[in-house]
Amino acid sequence: MRTEKYGMFIQLFIINFLITFAFSVNDSLFSLYMGDINMNAAATGAAFAFYSLSKIILSPFSGKMLDKFGFYKILNLGLLAYLAVSCSYFFFIDQTVILITRIIQGGACALFRPVIHYSIGINSRKETQGKTLGIFDMSFYTALAAAPFFGGILRNAYGHSSVFLLMSAVSFAALVIGVSGSKAIKGKVHSTARCGVSLAHCTPLLFYIFWRGWCISSVVVLLPVYLKKTGFSDITAGLIISVSSLFFALSLPLAGALADKKDRKGLIGTGGILSASLLFVLVQTSEFSAIAFLAAAYGISGAISQSACSTELIKSTKSEYLGSLLGRFHCILGAGAACGAFFSSVLSSQYSAAKTVAPACVLSICASVYVFYSGIKHEKKQFIQKAIKAQACE
Repeated sequence: MRTEKYGMFIQLFIINFLITFAFSVNDSLFSLYMGDINMNAAATGAAFAFYSLSKIILSPFSGKMLDKFGFYKILNLGLLAYLAVSCSYFFFIDQTVILITRIIQGGACALFRPVIHYSIGINSRKETQGKTLGIFDMSFYTALAAAPFFGGILRNAYGHSSVFLLMSAVSFAALVIGVSGSKAIKGKVHSTARCGVSLAHCTPLLFYIFWRGWCISSVVVLLPVYLKKTGFSDITAGLIISVSSLFFALSLPLAGALADKKDRKGLIGTGGILSASLLFVLVQTSEFSAIAFLAAAYGISGAISQSACSTELIKSTKSEYLGSLLGRFHCILGAGAACGAFFSSVLSSQYSAAKTVAPACVLSICASVYVFYSGIKHEKKQFIQKAIKAQACE
């Protein structure tokens, strides 16, 4: 059984890396492609908005489908949708088709991210779930860090059509692995979908992850612009951003192991407060060594809080409700990221990076404190219940 689950982990690790790498190569350069085909600003904005909205709206539904049909069927459906998207980009350059394709890509992401996290969480040992999730997420963040650099080289040498060809080939390979591994991926399939999932135990986590998503997208939007205004070259700016991603990815296994052994809500609170504070300081610093240090520290603290949040969500939820809850989790994370990207883009033209990111940082700190407080409240409640049981036994 352990060998079977190990094989499943390797298959999903490879699939996650391939899909993330392929679509990150394209997404990081997609605005340049829009310019190549003379797509106007409104249509370009719509392409990004449609993708985000599709992902946000469909994520909860994918969670319900997951609870009803089992994860490997939904996973392969998502991989098939990714392949269709890749082929559409390669064969069509019509603006309307591209907008429709972006909607389908958002749907594919909604069918993929919650499902793949569910499969790892439900099939890992409870005592090491955090470490397993941390190691697995390295497949996502290493691909995310490497893709823009590789994509730039590919586009410069062979044009953007080579990016679409790469996406198609990689998506096909991921689908082949997914279909061939379906027999080994034996997740529990529920005959009926469960409705009315209680969010009482995870409301602080969902509140926190919204503002976490907001801060992450603010970094993506604001940091490159801030570094350029500060006087850094594009290469130096890219290096600083890569430092944050690299330390985040490398910290995930240790952060996951901590989430298995330590108070997870305490880790979420501590990591969340640190990451928000470091982000606010980072966009007011002009020295390269200080910025690089802050970027690395931001990556580490983000890994600690995010790993603890994912682990707490999975460990505190019954398996029959986990799909629905993960769907909502990714929906709220995506909503926070979309809001962060929009407001950061609008406000950055009128205010400094520090003023633009300050409200999100303050609210992220408040959300972290809320999670930390809910953990203390829960422990106090458990202590009282144990004391009452002890008195009843006497």
